[in-house]
Parts: sequence; structure tokens; C-alpha cells
Amino acid sequence: MTLFFDIGKLEQASKGDSKKFISILENHYKQKLPKRGLGKPIVINGTSFLVNPVPLFESKVDSAFKVQYVRLAAKRDYTLYKYYGAYQLPRSYYPDLNLDAIKHNPLLNITDSEIQFLLEDKKEISNGISIW
Repeated sequence: MTLFFDIGKLEQASKGDSKKFISILENHYKQKLPKRGLGKPIVINGTSFLVNPVPLFESKVDSAFKVQYVRLAAKRDYTLYKYYGAYQLPRSYYPDLNLDAIKHNPLLNITDSEIQFLLEDKKEISNGISIW
């Protein structure tokens, strides 16, 4: 099930804490809105998306890698996914990305033309390849 969220609101609510970032996102997915000061719910509805967030939540990799994954996924265009099944992020859209900062992320594959999100790669999932 596709999860929609607002990356800006998620960043603001997590205040730089990578574990809190993932926890808020997972609670949003589970429809459990945690409370913060003064009883206001953390609402992060938006247009950023993850095609299937469950493998991300179940992944045993460091939360910093998960946050990188989500931040990059948030840059994708849902229309391209909806109409063409494109879950990748074309590198040409963001030529200023610091590839050195993400090249060791086990959840991502970087090619000459795109960044692939391995937890959403239907070929990787259907082949039963474990990437976490």
C-alpha cells in the first residue's frame, strides 16, 4: 500500500533525530498519530510517497540509511510512478546531489542515470533477494 507523507513536516517533527523520523513515519503508516506537546497530533499528510514502506520499517539497517532512503524517495514524482511505474529517481533531475554521501547506502543502487530504491524494485523483490 502506497504511503503518502510530507517530507517537510516529517523533518520538522523529528527535529533531526533519525530514529524519531522513522518512528513518526511508521506511526503515520499505521494510522496511529502520536501526540506531541499540548496534545496536538503529528500530521504529516502530503504528496511524497513510498510504494511499499513495510520492508523499510522491517529493515535491520541503520536508521540513518533509512532516512536517506526516505528523503530521496520524497523527491520523486508520483505522476511518473502512477502512469509509467517509475519508482526510480532520475539523477538528471538533481545534478547537485552529493553521491558520495549516499553511495554506501545498502537500500539504494546508483547508476549513471538514476537512483534505484531497492526496497521498491519489483525485480529484486520478486527474485527473493534479501537486501536487509
